[in-house]
Amino acid sequence: MKKTIAILLILVIGMVGVFADVTATVTKNTVIKLTTTVDEYTRMAITNSETASFDDLIEATSVYSDDAYDFSAATIHFHAETNRRVGATITMQAQPLTSTENDIETYLDYKITIGDAESYTSGGEADDAVTVVVLKYDHINRKPVSYSKPVSIVITDTLANAAAGTYEGQIAFWVVAD
Repeated sequence: MKKTIAILLILVIGMVGVFADVTATVTKNTVIKLTTTVDEYTRMAITNSETASFDDLIEATSVYSDDAYDFSAATIHFHAETNRRVGATITMQAQPLTSTENDIETYLDYKITIGDAESYTSGGEADDAVTVVVLKYDHINRKPVSYSKPVSIVITDTLANAAAGTYEGQIAFWVVAD
């Protein structure tokens, strides 16, 4: 009987721990730390639309090409946007428009204008690069700044004096983080 009472006492003492009401006291503030990263971007596109949704352009190829002599008859627009805190500068440079046939190279001079920026070729040579736009992040409204301007491309040579052939050239654009 003594053994039975001893076993019951041990069980009762053990069960008190299981059914006891435990109160926890928080002695330190709890903080949840959140971290995320937003990648920097500066993007640009040349389209035939006055407005650009860059979300649509990310997968699209934005190249302009035209066989007509009068490029200015087409509607071309330059679009740029950045989320860089310190901004970005976009520059451009018109590269020579040349034709090589029968080992003879000829050229046509032209001028490209985007907003107030103007780049041109002269004597088949590229002029210095020019600044198209300096984009700065809009810290007040907390959003990227977009820039959209019409593009004008005009051949400045007299086409009646040009040699027959297909002429190709390019306009180079550079983005520099400020």
